[in-house]
Amino acid sequence: MSIKISQFPCKYSSCDKSYSSKYNLRRHIESSHSKVKRFRCRICGKYLSSKQNLQEHLYTHTQVKPYVCQEPHCGKTFRQSSQLSNHKKLHQELNLMVRQQNELKDFKLTQYYKQFTKELIEYPCNLAQEIVFLPGLSGPQIFICLPRLAQLKLD
Repeated sequence: MSIKISQFPCKYSSCDKSYSSKYNLRRHIESSHSKVKRFRCRICGKYLSSKQNLQEHLYTHTQVKPYVCQEPHCGKTFRQSSQLSNHKKLHQELNLMVRQQNELKDFKLTQYYKQFTKELIEYPCNLAQEIVFLPGLSGPQIFICLPRLAQLKLD
């Protein structure tokens, strides 16, 4: 596993990007912060600031979605690399939630509900596999619908 050291930060306000070379930083500034847009779309005439932005813009005129999520059982496709990056963040957040839920499921959740009921009954739910139902505390028994997400194994 290699660690990238980014020693050239972008100095523009509200930009937290950093790069490992001056060349990459300059490319970022030219494509993201410069008002100069030299690359023209041959289909609609729009000007873009970089070849990469032009290439990704051209995908908006077609059905091509070349950026594919590699997450197991996903495979969702996108026209822009930034869309894929944002999508990957959702997977990261979901994986974190699953880990936290797995840690809490066995101990804290069970202990919490046992304080409010004499009998805790867990059963697999076939009605809504993706939804966690948090039951009310008014009845004598509490049924917990276990979502499929809680049963995922993470590496």
